[in-house]
Formats: sequence, structure tokens, C-alpha cells
Amino acid sequence: MKKSFMEQIQEFHVDMQLADKAGALDIPAYVMESINPVRLAFDDIVNNAKETAHIHAFWCSDFFMDVPMSKGVMSYMIFNHFAKTFNKPVSWFYMIPHQIVIDPAYQKIRIGNEPKWFNEDGSATVVMRAAFEDAKNAGLIDKDEEWVFAVSDGAEDFVNMTKEFISNFANANNISFDEAVDTLTGNSEDFSFPHESDENDDSPQ
Repeated sequence: MKKSFMEQIQEFHVDMQLADKAGALDIPAYVMESINPVRLAFDDIVNNAKETAHIHAFWCSDFFMDVPMSKGVMSYMIFNHFAKTFNKPVSWFYMIPHQIVIDPAYQKIRIGNEPKWFNEDGSATVVMRAAFEDAKNAGLIDKDEEWVFAVSDGAEDFVNMTKEFISNFANANNISFDEAVDTLTGNSEDFSFPHESDENDDSPQ
């Protein structure tokens, strides 16, 4: 019988702490090669904004300043590397208290001591449920292990609304729920994002 989800997560936290101390969580150059150009470009934009804000607002506009480098995307790029290295789901790394250090001198992940797996009301964090489902899909825990934790009302409402939307879409198109998921997620059709400028483009004019 495999160890439970929480037993494995606790062990994983300890393993990552040891990996941190051993210097095994340095972010490799090839990962930073994808991150640094965007980060450096934003540094230039910020400098432009500082130097010209008293003259014009072009570089200060939301077009340039609105989440130029998503922390979620950046952390995913980094954790995706370590997920392959340690053979764990990407979501597991978000379960572990961490700090991503991107310094000119070194780039690494630091692991903290106190994980926050539950909200103040006692419900499980959303990443905890994601890590549980990913563990089951990866065969890390028994397939019949049950989710035994409460989830926040907001997270449950979001999931229920999503299920309802997919069900309504499936009924309207006379297809199964799974077929509806494939269609809506673009697995069966190409729902590309628009990429050409048009009259609704929000770039500064």
C-alpha cells in the first residue's frame, strides 16, 4: 500500500529542504534564458517610465505596466524543470513554502520551514486539491484514496459554476460532458487567440 498524500507531501517538503541545503535547487541557465529577456525588457520599460513620466505617460500606460511578467508563468517555467528532475507533479512545488531568487549573481529556489496547507477557516488551499489530483493521476497515491478535506466556499462555487457551464454547453450541443471539455479547452478544435491589431486593440495610440 502506498503512503498517503499528506505523508508524501511532508516527506517531499523535507527532501526539498535537504536539496536546498545541498545546492541542488539552482535554476539552470537554459530556464533563465527564457525568463531573462522579458525581465530585462521590463527593467528598460521601467527606466523609460521613470525618466519620462514628467513629460508624457506613454511608458507608464497599462499596456506596458500591466503584469509584464506573470509570476505564475515564471514560477511554472522554473518548477516544470524541477518537476522533471525530482519526478513529481509541478503542483507539488507550490505546496512547499518557497522563495524564487532571481539575482544577477545567482538564481535559485529557497525552501521555507512552515507550509501553509490550510486557510484560516480550516479549509484546504486550492493548490492542495490540485496536488492531490495530480498525485492520483501520476499514480503516486492509491487510486481509491479519498479527498477528506473541506474546500473554501469560493473554490467550491468556482468548480460548481464551471461544471454547470460545461453541462449546459454539452446539452445545447447534444454531446457528452467529456466531449464538451475537449471542445471548450481546444483539444478538438483550434480556438486560437487573436493576434493581429484591430480597432479594439488596447495598445497605446
